[in-house]
Amino acid sequence: ETSGEGIFVCGSAAGPKALIEVNTEASAVAGEIHNFLTSAGRRGTPASRVEASRCIGCDTCVTMCPFNAITLVERPESEPRPSEVKDDGKLAVIDPEVCRACGICAANCPESAITHNLSDDALFGRLATMMHGVDKPVVGFYCKECAGAAIGLAGQRRDAYPESVRLIELPCLGRLSALHIVEAARLGAVGVFLAGCAEGRCQYRSGDASARDQLAIAEEALAESGRRLPVEQWHLCAADRMSVGRRIRLFHARAIGDELSETLVAREMELIGDAAPAGAVCTGGENCGRSR
Repeated sequence: ETSGEGIFVCGSAAGPKALIEVNTEASAVAGEIHNFLTSAGRRGTPASRVEASRCIGCDTCVTMCPFNAITLVERPESEPRPSEVKDDGKLAVIDPEVCRACGICAANCPESAITHNLSDDALFGRLATMMHGVDKPVVGFYCKECAGAAIGLAGQRRDAYPESVRLIELPCLGRLSALHIVEAARLGAVGVFLAGCAEGRCQYRSGDASARDQLAIAEEALAESGRRLPVEQWHLCAADRMSVGRRIRLFHARAIGDELSETLVAREMELIGDAAPAGAVCTGGENCGRSR
C-alpha cells in the first residue's frame, strides 16, 4: 500500500523486477486489497485526539505529524487548560479525516496530552501480563506493516524463536515511546528490540525515525539509572533472505549472555549466507508486497 490510503502498487510499477518478484508482489497485494475492502481500511481505526486539559500548545505534535493532520488553533474559552497556559494560548486539534492513527504524535507529546486508540495504559498492561512469570524475558515491539508481514511469514515457515521472547504489535513503530522501553526494562526484560519497516519505507513515513529518537532517550534514561541491556532497532521485510527467527535467536542469546548459542546461531547464519550485523538495513523493502 502506498502512503495514500487504498492505493496499492506492485510489480514493475514500483521499479524494475524479475517475473517471479512480480508474481509474488501481485499475490501479496491482492491479499492486502481484500483485507482493505473487507475491513473498511484504516478508517475503522479511531483517530488520535487531544485532551485540552493537558495540551500546552507547544506544537510538537504539529511538527511530528507526517500527514499534516494537526494544527494549532485559538483555544476556546469553554475548553479547560493547564495552569501554565496563558489566556491567548493555542490548542492542538487533530483532523480525524486526515489522521492515520499511527501514534507518532502520542509518543512524542511531552505532556501526554494525546489519546491514541492503543493507550499507554494498555501497552503497560500488555507488558505486565506478557512478562509475568517469564524467566529472563526479551521484548520485541514490532509494527503491523512490513515487520508484521516478516514475522507472520516466519511463523508460517516454522522459523522458531525462544518462548521467553514476548512480541507486542504496534500500528506503527512510531507509536513507541521511551517510556514503553523503560517500562519493559523495569519489569525485568533482559533485552528489547524494535522491528519496523524497511529503512526509509515506513508506511507512516517517519515512524522509524521517531522510534530511533525514542530509543536514544530510553538508552540514556537506562544508563542514568544504572540499568544496561541490549536495545536494538531492526528494519524488516518479508522478502529478505535474513531469517527473522534466527535474528531473534541471535539477539536472545546475546541478551541472556549465552555465548555458545550466540556463536552457533551466528555460524549457522554465516554458513547459509544469512549473515547480517545486528540492526542491518533491509534492502528488499520494495519486494514485500507493501510497496510505497
